[in-house]
Amino acid sequence: MLITDQANERVIEVTFLTKQIAWQYGTTGVSGNGPNQLNNPNCALLLENGHVLICDENNNRAIEVTHTNPSQIVWQYGSGNPNINQPVSGVAFASRLENGNTLITDSNHSRIVEIDPNKNVVWTAAWLAIRYRGDRYGSGLIPRCNPLRLPPSAAPHARLPWRLPAPPITTTLAWPPTHTV
Repeated sequence: MLITDQANERVIEVTFLTKQIAWQYGTTGVSGNGPNQLNNPNCALLLENGHVLICDENNNRAIEVTHTNPSQIVWQYGSGNPNINQPVSGVAFASRLENGNTLITDSNHSRIVEIDPNKNVVWTAAWLAIRYRGDRYGSGLIPRCNPLRLPPSAAPHARLPWRLPAPPITTTLAWPPTHTV
């Protein structure tokens, strides 16, 4: 079982029966972007090829590492530097698709991006993560931050289109709809 241990800056594999750590990537308690270092790891996924895909959120990258001791980075998308926010920033989630591409949640840019093995952007979907509404107080407008949320009644029917046809395309999604009834 893989566990993302954010507080200790590591991803660990725990053997279910013995409850012992069988594998680890990231140096316990050490935040960084060097070899065997993570900065707020957010998710980990064991891949079919035996490697582990890790979201290193504050290092702005998704990495694929070998499931060996010591582990080696065999693929990386993103800067790996907390001060460089391109091409992705705040990588919160990633998954490997059946076609070999990687789907990445680029949180700080409010988008999902699909990357091929050669690090080319195949598809992206952008949306408004935070919407500002102006309310009139006295003589001025005061912006109030309203997180973008789908109402519970819409949730079963509100699905992102995970696959759009090539060529690369950007889709902007917004809620609530801007039309009035």
